[in-house]
Amino acid sequence: MTRQIVQRGATMLSKPAKPVSDIKSVHMLAEELREAMRENDGIGIAAPQIGEPFRIFLVAKELLAEETRRLVPSDVFINPKIVKKSFKRNVLEEGCLSVPGVFGNVPRSVRVTAEAYDLSGNKFRVAAEGLLAQIFQHEMDHLEGVLFVEKAKKSTLHRITEEGKVEPWKF
Repeated sequence: MTRQIVQRGATMLSKPAKPVSDIKSVHMLAEELREAMRENDGIGIAAPQIGEPFRIFLVAKELLAEETRRLVPSDVFINPKIVKKSFKRNVLEEGCLSVPGVFGNVPRSVRVTAEAYDLSGNKFRVAAEGLLAQIFQHEMDHLEGVLFVEKAKKSTLHRITEEGKVEPWKF
């Protein structure tokens, strides 16, 4: 059964996640994250979003452009760190599975380099730009207990109603 996505307002989403001490112990969690991400049409998901307080996130590699997909050795990022960020930033629209239907513009570094471990315990490093860099920063925010709506330019936050109407959204 697919795990429910934890929604904005839940304490779990506002606390920093704990490091994973035993990589072998997160294989099932990674599968649950993968299933929840696919079931909810996400492009990334962090463990706190399904109620688990651990430093792990997944990226839907299959949704990335082919040349970007080849750069990413694993869709699972355990104990990730962003080790380098560009000074240049873009303001990009984001949404989140934990704040459904809400979108807003968030300033993000154009390029980042992330380090993490895969499910076999191998350390890897990925230099990313564009969408992948945005995903890394968004998911790392989750691991620090921060939602995108906290970083978004408040005037850009909007909600899309079930009828498809766009209306301002107040945080």
